[in-house]
Amino acid sequence: MLYFDIKRILKTRGIDEPYRWLVKNGFVPQTVHSWLNYQLGYIKPDHLERLCLLLNCTPNDLFDWREDGKTVVHDTHALRTLTKQKNDIQTTLRELPLDKLEKLGEMLEELKKVDTD
Repeated sequence: MLYFDIKRILKTRGIDEPYRWLVKNGFVPQTVHSWLNYQLGYIKPDHLERLCLLLNCTPNDLFDWREDGKTVVHDTHALRTLTKQKNDIQTTLRELPLDKLEKLGEMLEELKKVDTD
């Protein structure tokens, strides 16, 4: 089943108050409430684009696909690329020893350089 999983990306981006942040960025409270409670009936393309601009992501980053037992897809089906790992980056970062955290910072700087080249 396809899920609009905005909570995951907001958490990854370090946004601690998703409701407040989304409303502050121009989304209607009722819409935000629906999104944060996985009650997405539809999403307007302009909302999707605005989220992608604000969060520096693609629409694929906002969706998660999970098998639900009703739909069977082959292991190589394109929907499987939307399956997200369930890791908590903030917890992982807090638990890293300082030397590894510093090395991670260096690696991130290198990744930024590669993207700008």
